[in-house]
Amino acid sequence: MRTHRFRFGFNVTCSILLPVILCGVLALFITDDVFSAQTAPQSFAEIVIVKQRRFVDYHQTFVNFGKSASGSADEYEVAMALGTVASRTGEYLAAIHTLLEIYSDLSCGEDRARVRPLIERELVFYSELTGPSIEEADLNIAHTKMPGVAAEGMRMRDDLREVKRTVDSIRLR
Repeated sequence: MRTHRFRFGFNVTCSILLPVILCGVLALFITDDVFSAQTAPQSFAEIVIVKQRRFVDYHQTFVNFGKSASGSADEYEVAMALGTVASRTGEYLAAIHTLLEIYSDLSCGEDRARVRPLIERELVFYSELTGPSIEEADLNIAHTKMPGVAAEGMRMRDDLREVKRTVDSIRLR
């Protein structure tokens, strides 16, 4: 007597397993950036505070690079100068965040109308302060020989440009 075994054909197995495997592989490649893009902050105040935290991290990173400059005074100075740019930008962003929070907490239309020109003037001021910070970052990046400092400096410079664009795009209603 012949026994029959239940066998999946190669084509049936591939048609079932292939989509499952592809979904698993795609899930492995999803990064936090992709996820955060789907759940992006909704207000400028939230965007600004996220950027402010990033510049606090940059500051700490450059301080650590400065500590590990292995006796080179020039490399130490470059890392610390970039850290100063990061710290200063973080302070600007904290101030911008405070201004935006104050504005959003105003419920009276008349108060908002009175405060709007003041806050808009301050936003222009902070945007203008970001330009020299970009230039300062560029100059310091050009003088470093440490690849880590250069790479992180370029990321920070790109984030400075993004900060300037973001601040320039804020429109109070």
